[in-house]
Amino acid sequence: MSAILSATLSQKTDEVTDLPLSMLNPFTRRYVKHDIFWFIKVLLIPVIWLIHTGCFFTLMLSFAPFYVLLLGKDHTRPMPLWRQRVSHAISLPALTIFLASFGVFVRERGLENIQGRPRVIVSNHVSALDIMAIWRRFQNSFVSKAEVQDIFAMGTYAKCLRCVFVNRGSGNSGIHEVIKTRVEDPRLWPPITFFPEGTTTNGSAVIRFHVGAFKPGVPVQPVAIKYHWRHTDPSDTCIGTWKHLSVIWWSMFTLIEVTYLPLYTPSEEEKADPMLFAENVRMEIAKTLDVPLSSGTFKAKMAFLGAGRKEE
Repeated sequence: MSAILSATLSQKTDEVTDLPLSMLNPFTRRYVKHDIFWFIKVLLIPVIWLIHTGCFFTLMLSFAPFYVLLLGKDHTRPMPLWRQRVSHAISLPALTIFLASFGVFVRERGLENIQGRPRVIVSNHVSALDIMAIWRRFQNSFVSKAEVQDIFAMGTYAKCLRCVFVNRGSGNSGIHEVIKTRVEDPRLWPPITFFPEGTTTNGSAVIRFHVGAFKPGVPVQPVAIKYHWRHTDPSDTCIGTWKHLSVIWWSMFTLIEVTYLPLYTPSEEEKADPMLFAENVRMEIAKTLDVPLSSGTFKAKMAFLGAGRKEE
């Protein structure tokens, strides 16, 4: 892997070659053989179930006040300061209990690189848990696929966080103006996080970035997320949200390593060329993760998953 990484990252940005999917497919699930620890987990299923039930009720208890906070409010408008404070007061302990109940722990690196509260945060994307891992530090909103707002409980949380919902394939006319407004007014809006890959991967590579996060030309806070696991791949690259959460629950222990890179301030050339800006940030994240760049895209992922279903 290190040899491949050197080959893809040692060149200048305009000469970097992404690995084709035929060499490295970041959309597959990875499996390992069962060992004694796995069989111990099987014996502990009743205990795990009790923990899972406790987690569910914790979520439901926090869901009610979130619902009240949204009553009569348009989620596309700024949330009053007092509502933000109540939301954060509820979210932090609920999130901590939720992660612990699922056996998920977060280890942070590079805290010294955080300068105040950045306006734009960009990260690679492996799992829905990425959102929680980053939110613990910045209490930020997100750019998310539109389908999320219709998911039970999760959609309510997303609206309360003032997420920007994007319809894939619709052109998203005006979305860049919405993002620009949020970036330029820190008094009314929280920081906004982008997953510029536009989809999840298994973490083995960093696929191509969309440029939406880089069009405003403002400094961005790069974040590199890596999962440490033993038996069960925690990525949700090719499974649904609820199945993914059940996989995390079953794994018993998942460590998320979140590394904060130095704030990346674009040059004048990068401000004029969002694609160049995006590629340079993508390279920095890949270097931190010690993984190669991939030619993968959301469309390539859909084609791969579609081919897999046909074979079945």
